[in-house]
Amino acid sequence: MSAVASADASPADGSADAMLDALRSQEDYVRRETLSVELRIGEPPPPGAYAEEREADGATLLVGIARA
Repeated sequence: MSAVASADASPADGSADAMLDALRSQEDYVRRETLSVELRIGEPPPPGAYAEEREADGATLLVGIARA
């Protein structure tokens, strides 16, 4: 099975940007661990994706994964 992982953060401020930057720096690791063929950072999950929200440092991270 291949998958597409997506991540977006809000509000658009320093803490959200830092979370997305951290994901970008670990892109290969995230793709391997989620068995994803693609990682879309800064985009909302595609329709029908399994998605969860997590909060950290005043920002909300929305992460989703869908079959490719």
